[in-house]
Amino acid sequence: MECICGKTKEFRIGSNQFLINEKKIVIHNLPHFFCSQCNKESYDPKLPIDDALKYAYENNESELDLQRYLDYASAYEKAFEIGVLMVVRRMLDSGINIDEVAKHTIYSPEELEQLLQDNADLIRERMQCHRQRQQREVIEKKE
Repeated sequence: MECICGKTKEFRIGSNQFLINEKKIVIHNLPHFFCSQCNKESYDPKLPIDDALKYAYENNESELDLQRYLDYASAYEKAFEIGVLMVVRRMLDSGINIDEVAKHTIYSPEELEQLLQDNADLIRERMQCHRQRQQREVIEKKE
């Protein structure tokens, strides 16, 4: 990658310090391009650096490993998606057709069907755990 000064930037993975509202936050394992002529760094715009910094700032962390953050964010997104799919499954089981259900999601009916199929075992397992937890709560309230 070429720098604005004309020199070729070098790809690196390292730790970089950012200042957010006078709070120093260091992100480790951060891929970036570095120009030794200008001493300037640039980042892939697809990297969620702003999201990682916001997470660190809101959680009062002064250091953050980018790979751990990306793993956490991915797991969180998957958990959220499974939760949405559990609701979709319940709506379908109650007789609402998939075209109507899809109107209330970001997915098309075809995408929903594929997601439900791809995650059927996990959804079934989570729904079973949810039912068991509800049954335990009912029993505990009776006692």
